[in-house]
Amino acid sequence: MLNNLINKVNSFCTFSQIHTAVAVSFGSLVVGYSSAWSSPAIPSLQSNSSSLFINNHQVSWIGSLKPLAALLGGLFGGQALEKLGRKTTILATAIPFIVAGSFVSFAKDVNMIYAGRAITGFCIGIISLSLPVYLAETIQADVRGTLGMLPTTLGNLGMLICYVCGAWLDWSQLAMISVLLPIPFLIMMLTIPETPRFLISKGKEQDAKAALKWLCEDLTQVEDEYQAIKKSQDNGVRFIESGCLRKQDLRPLSICIGLHLFQQFSECKV
Repeated sequence: MLNNLINKVNSFCTFSQIHTAVAVSFGSLVVGYSSAWSSPAIPSLQSNSSSLFINNHQVSWIGSLKPLAALLGGLFGGQALEKLGRKTTILATAIPFIVAGSFVSFAKDVNMIYAGRAITGFCIGIISLSLPVYLAETIQADVRGTLGMLPTTLGNLGMLICYVCGAWLDWSQLAMISVLLPIPFLIMMLTIPETPRFLISKGKEQDAKAALKWLCEDLTQVEDEYQAIKKSQDNGVRFIESGCLRKQDLRPLSICIGLHLFQQFSECKV
């Protein structure tokens, strides 16, 4: 029975790819929890039992620093992806997430909360950009849509966990959970390889083949995937050299930007 289950899973995708998708997507759970923190935490901060006195002006900064810092994180993340690699960039957010949660949890004044939320936002900007890139470059095409939904699913789960915990815990205790969540994320990220596409782009062919072997577990498929990546990268270089932003690209690009813009304006966050 176990062998039948393994065969069914392997016909869908390899265990390594599921492992990879879960490990990377756990970062979305951290992001979801950290993003939702302010909603249950701010009423707790302004309650009579709070150890800090937070006025409405300070509340607005607590809510705003995260998205403002995320904007900067996204700009930094794009450069880091190309220079440091996909895995390294994602992995590098785990410790700052822990530090940010510690700042908030042990805050003695509002400035420590500001610092924690700014660091959190910066990491969210980086990781939100990096996760889809990593998954797109490691998950095989026929299951990319299915496994690619894991970040969204776990992100929403992280928000749900925060809201549920917020019914019983105060702002400091909620922040302490955001200190603990990145630890399994860090451990899981250490067990997966860098993306083959990035390794090939840096001339590390043997490392790329080792990563493909870990992901595919089929020597024939490894060579096919390796050649496909090499070919797509060569085509990508020619495309960039010919001018990557063409007139026909402007309309779909504008639609995507507009959708994200209206999504952000439609969200109601404290």
